[in-house]
Amino acid sequence: MQFDDSLISKLEGLAKLRFVAEDRDQIRQDLEKIIGMIKTLEEINTDGVAPLVYLNEPPNTTRTDEVNGQLPKKEALANAPQHDDNFITIPKVIDL
Repeated sequence: MQFDDSLISKLEGLAKLRFVAEDRDQIRQDLEKIIGMIKTLEEINTDGVAPLVYLNEPPNTTRTDEVNGQLPKKEALANAPQHDDNFITIPKVIDL
């Protein structure tokens, strides 16, 4: 792939950058190196290689779901400023 001034100008506009004339040659060389590395990677045979999602196996951070430390309903409702027989009641916040 050839990187001419029109392509570099287009990339400059898309990236919202301004390149000075001295930098354009360096940018052209860098882009050619990047494309060269991509071509090298394309030549590698990856048949039978599973896609890599993580570099390390993720640790098992799950735990068993255990119910504990529950208050009886009467005790929980006793601490609420307003309640009915089954639920804590609050003032209406949004008026539709």
